Amino acid sequence: MERLEHLGDSVLKYVASCYLFLKYPDKNEGQLSQQRKSIISNSNLHHLATNRKLQGYIRNGAFEPRRWTAPGQYSLFPVPCKCGINTREVPLDPKFFTENMIIKIGKSCDMGHRWTVSKSVSDCAEALIGAYYVSGGLTASLHMMKWLGVNVDFDPNLVVEAISRVSLRCYIPKDDELTELERKIQHEFSAKFLLKEAITHFSVHESYSYERLEFLGDSVLDFLITRHLFNTYEQTGPGEMTDLRSACVNNENFAQVAVKNNLHSHLQRCSTVLENQINEYLMSFQKPDETGRSIPSIQGPEALGDMVESIAGALLIDTRLDLDQVWRVFEPLLSPLVTPDKLQLAPYRELKELCDSLGYFFREKCSNDGVKAQATIHLQLGDVLLTGDGSEQTNKLALGKAASHLLTQLEKRNISRKISIGDNQSSMDVNLACNHSDRETPTSDSIEIQSIVIPVIGPINMKKGGPRGTLHEFCKEHLWPKPTFDTSEEKSRTPFEFTDGDEKRTSFSSFTSTITLRIPNRGAVMYAGEAKPDKKSSFDSAVVELLYELERRKIVTIQK
Repeated sequence: MERLEHLGDSVLKYVASCYLFLKYPDKNEGQLSQQRKSIISNSNLHHLATNRKLQGYIRNGAFEPRRWTAPGQYSLFPVPCKCGINTREVPLDPKFFTENMIIKIGKSCDMGHRWTVSKSVSDCAEALIGAYYVSGGLTASLHMMKWLGVNVDFDPNLVVEAISRVSLRCYIPKDDELTELERKIQHEFSAKFLLKEAITHFSVHESYSYERLEFLGDSVLDFLITRHLFNTYEQTGPGEMTDLRSACVNNENFAQVAVKNNLHSHLQRCSTVLENQINEYLMSFQKPDETGRSIPSIQGPEALGDMVESIAGALLIDTRLDLDQVWRVFEPLLSPLVTPDKLQLAPYRELKELCDSLGYFFREKCSNDGVKAQATIHLQLGDVLLTGDGSEQTNKLALGKAASHLLTQLEKRNISRKISIGDNQSSMDVNLACNHSDRETPTSDSIEIQSIVIPVIGPINMKKGGPRGTLHEFCKEHLWPKPTFDTSEEKSRTPFEFTDGDEKRTSFSSFTSTITLRIPNRGAVMYAGEAKPDKKSSFDSAVVELLYELERRKIVTIQK
C-alpha cells in the first residue's frame, strides 16, 4: 500500500495546487499554501475517509488460522468483546478514540472490533487515489477524490482565463533576456510574461514575483518525479522509494539543477544578501565526482530552487496542463536523477541506521551562540570512544558534519552501511582493530572511573517487556551495545506448566533464552534465563538474571 500511498499523495497535492492556483488568481503563495494544507492534511483525509466508512475495509492485522471457525462452530481461542458495543460497526464517538500507545493495533475481538491508527485511514485514502491513477489516469483519480469528498472540481476554462490574464500584461523584452533562457530549457513560451514572472524574485519589488508559480511548480515536479520513480523502479520497496523521492524532490537538488543548467544567471533579483549567497554557492562547487556532477560544499540559496519550481509552474500553464510535455522539458534538466544504487543518505541518518543495524548507541550534544552551531557525537565502539565534531550555521548542519566525521572513522575500520548490509554484520562481528586517532579515547581512565563509580540501573519494571526496556534505556544512556539473545525451544505433546507469581500458565512449548552483553572495557557477559511459555517472556527472564549477575559482580547497582 505504501508505494501507492506515495503516488496518491503527490497526485492529491498536484490536483489541489492546480485547483487553488486557477480558482484564486488574487491570493498570494502563503494563502494558497494554507488552503492546500487544509485539503491534503491527514486530519482532513481521515475525516473524509471515515465519513465514507473506509476504516471498515482496512486490513491491519494478520490472519489468525487458529481463530477461524466454520459457520455454526465456536472458537477454541475466544476473545470476548469488552468494547461495550452490541453492533459490529463501531460508531465515531470520542470514547472510542485513544492516545494510549499500549493498545494492540489490528487485534480483533469476536465481534470484529479492532483498533486502527488514524494515519492508516488517511494513508489508505491516498493509496486509493494512487490506485485509481494507475488504473485510469488523472480522470479516474479525480473521480475517486470526488467520491471521498475532496472539493477540487477542475474547470478547463480556468486555464484559458489564466493565460488570457497573463497575455494582457505588458512585457517589453530587454536584449533577448528570455530568448536565451527558452533556448536552455528548449521550450518557447506562447505567453512570454509567464516566464518573466517565473524568474522575478520578490526583492525586485514589482507587482509580480515567482511565488505563486513556485507554489504550483513545487507540486508539479513532486508529482512528475514521483510518477517517474513509481514506474521506473517497480520492485523498489516503500522505504527506498521514500528515500529516492526525498533525494530528488528538495530545494537543494533544484538549486543544483539551476547551476548545472546555468539558469541561475537569469534570476531577476535586487538583493545584496542574495547576490552574495549565490556567488558563495557557485564558488563552493568542486570538481565533478564519479557521476559527472559537481556537488557543492554548502547549502544553496532557497531562491535558486524556487526559481526552478516556478519555471515548472509557468510551463504547466503555458502548455495548458500538459504534464507529459512538462516532463519532456524537465527530464533532461533534472538528469541524472538519483538511482537506488547511487542513493546516499544524509550523514546523520546514515550513522543512525548503521548504529541501529550493528546494535550501538551514540550520544549527541549541540550548542548555538547565535552565530555558529557546534555539535559533538560520541560513539562507544568496543573499548574505544569515538568522537565526531561539527560546526555549521544550524544545529542540523552541524550534526550532519559531526556524523560525517564519525562515518569516516568507522569506514577506516571497514564498518559502513553497505558492508554491514551486505555481510549481515552484527555488533559481535565488528572488527575493532585500528590505529587510534586524536579524537579516540581508548581508556584506562574510564576503567579507573568505573572501578570507583558504579552506575545505577532501575528499578526494574517486572511487567512483560519491562526488563528489556529497563536494560535498553540503561545501555542507551551509558553507550553500551545492545544485547543479543539466543533462544532454544522445546516442544512436547503434554503441556508444560509455568508459574509467574500467582499466575499459572500451560503451553506445549518451552523457551529458554541466553543473553550476551558486551560491556566496554570489561568484555562480554553471558547469562541464561528461566524457561518460559513464550519467547519474549524468556528474553525478560534472561535480562533479569543478567542484571542480578552484574550486581553481584559490582558492575551495576540495581535501584530498589
